[in-house]
Amino acid sequence: MLSRLRTLLRRLSWRSPERAAIVVFDREGSEFLVRTVLEGLPHHVMLVRGERWFVCWRVCAAMLRGLRHIDWPWVRRDPRGVLRALPGELFKVYLYGYVCAVRPRAVLTYIDTSWHFMWLSRHYRHAEFFAIQNGARSARTLVDDAPPKPHFGHVMNMPMLFSFGDYERDLYAGLGQQVDRIIPAGSVRADWYLARVAPVRPACQYDICLVSQWLIGMLDGGLAFPDIRESLRRLDAYLMRYIEEHRVSCCIALRSDDARERAYFSRVYGDRAAIPVRDGDAMSSYAAIDRSELTMSMDSSIQREAYGWGKKVLFCNYSGREVNRSSPVVDLCYLEDGGYERFRDRVDQLRAMSHEHYRAAVADNARYLMRCEPERPSFQMIREHVTDATRPGRTP
Repeated sequence: MLSRLRTLLRRLSWRSPERAAIVVFDREGSEFLVRTVLEGLPHHVMLVRGERWFVCWRVCAAMLRGLRHIDWPWVRRDPRGVLRALPGELFKVYLYGYVCAVRPRAVLTYIDTSWHFMWLSRHYRHAEFFAIQNGARSARTLVDDAPPKPHFGHVMNMPMLFSFGDYERDLYAGLGQQVDRIIPAGSVRADWYLARVAPVRPACQYDICLVSQWLIGMLDGGLAFPDIRESLRRLDAYLMRYIEEHRVSCCIALRSDDARERAYFSRVYGDRAAIPVRDGDAMSSYAAIDRSELTMSMDSSIQREAYGWGKKVLFCNYSGREVNRSSPVVDLCYLEDGGYERFRDRVDQLRAMSHEHYRAAVADNARYLMRCEPERPSFQMIREHVTDATRPGRTP
């Protein structure tokens, strides 16, 4: 208890946060946005995970005004009880006071499912709010994982979302989400890789790239997500058999820097698959895909990005649950049942197709799921909206 108190005291700041026209909500993902969308633009990164607490007059005075925004119906109905609900409401009031003290004209986030960001976007009226999609969304992530009514976050509720593609417009409307404007922009990460990190396509080095979806406690004997675990294990078994039978080259695009992830794939594939060192600055996962003829996974966001820029992909959802499918690609690029023989035949079919024939077969669907326009990449488009929101005389 004493150590926690000391930690809290070290995180208190009696000075006001600096004022800024542009605010990045949440340090999570902020470094990438600062390097891409906000390159060279003055900004403030809003610390919302307890890294620092601003206890100053400007924040406290604004919090007093923000007390009117406490959601008393939710406090009374929260299944966790009033004593656990009220601190959450007070935290929202703190965020309101925080942003009032900074006085931004534009607020953006890379955590597009943050209901704290959504709540703030509906209660702070003096800035434009921009959420940037960072991963594939589905009924599972938007509905099943959302808090229950009357919690504010039971639906996606915000003014503007820069989405991967037109697909999100239909998905969100069909699920009753409350996003005022959805602008298909594509993926900031994929577009940055294509435009700045590797503007020239490299030579093919691997026949197949497996995109890791490893999670702690899922593939190493844990109880989390049993349906997804069994699907990924089945994919591993099929791919390993295919590698041995066809003597193809394979690499693994790691998801994290965790040594346990590398150990898992080393144990499963041995020396049959290369496991490049993960390098965030060099965007090594994108590079592994770029250097491979065919990419496969169960259902990863990076694979949808690759699909959008024209790479051959295969989604293998062996979970038995449609809700685990967040990328409705064409049938050519999707498997959900059948044994090894069907997997083998589909991989053979994709590998044998010319790139021209493949891209003609997937082009319309790929554009629907993932905008990819090199002449106006997503980070440039979003930057234009942010700078326009901060120009003198602009009224939010």
